[in-house]
Amino acid sequence: MDPVDFPKSSADGIDLDSLSFDVYHCPTGAGGKEWGCVLDGNAVHIVYGAVGAKPNYYRKDFSNSHEALAYSAKKLKEKARKGYTFNRKQAFKRSELVTA
Repeated sequence: MDPVDFPKSSADGIDLDSLSFDVYHCPTGAGGKEWGCVLDGNAVHIVYGAVGAKPNYYRKDFSNSHEALAYSAKKLKEKARKGYTFNRKQAFKRSELVTA
């Protein structure tokens, strides 16, 4: 399998402050869950986690921007089916995220 297929947790070399994530909320259980994404060229950056907790971060790289757009559209449809709705736009500092 091509290494491009695996999500990457490392935020090394990424200016996270410049990325504005679309954050979606799903009201389940104790406070709910959040999921956010932003396209950046050939990459999709993802944040996710429980409301009130430090979000997890990963990025997924693609060979071109069309594949990245298709992936993010697919994920957004999955999240909508699960009850997620748009909540806000947000930028994150590296210290605000759980990265590997």
